[in-house]
Amino acid sequence: MSVPMSQVLATARTYLNDDSAALWQDPALIPKIQEAHREMQIKLWLIGSPIVRGLFTQLINISVANTLFTALPADFLVPYYIQEAPSPAATPYMPMTEVDFIPLGYTAVATLVYWRFNPADPLTANVPTLTFPPCTTARVINCQYRRLVSIPVLTTDLIGVAAGEYYLAPRAAAIAAGTLGNKGLSDALTQQAEDNFGDVILANRGQQKPSDRP
Repeated sequence: MSVPMSQVLATARTYLNDDSAALWQDPALIPKIQEAHREMQIKLWLIGSPIVRGLFTQLINISVANTLFTALPADFLVPYYIQEAPSPAATPYMPMTEVDFIPLGYTAVATLVYWRFNPADPLTANVPTLTFPPCTTARVINCQYRRLVSIPVLTTDLIGVAAGEYYLAPRAAAIAAGTLGNKGLSDALTQQAEDNFGDVILANRGQQKPSDRP
């Protein structure tokens, strides 16, 4: 369970010796917490934390004529591993290959083989899209993707990461101190945030012990 942003705000002010919010009121401090939140998500992704990884809850049916898929989950950022099979019950699923572009003049075969991700383009109002080459048979795919943990906006919004406040509060305070030119305090708080990040990692990994089943 994660805590609301109000708790991160209060702790960050303690680090800044501003418990009464005389200097760092919410409108000034919230953007620092949001920036620290983005940093934390990148760090969690780089170490492979399960909290920023997602899996499609349903298999995607790709028909012979359908080479585009746009119904992506709301928390979808980018795909990183896709597999295909002829039917939901078929095993094993075959890993597919990511490409920048479907090969020119590609001739359809009985498997999809390739996939391409087209990010959203705000200039053309395009939505994120998975693109596949033509295929002579219908296929099903499953997709693992990097997911976005919602960045809090309101003080009542949850931060979405268990124990994330232990990184967010000192790091947001460090960013705030840096804007005032207090490099010594900023560096010290950044180091504390880095030291605390290990606890965030531990709080967001599986705790199940290995099974002794054969």
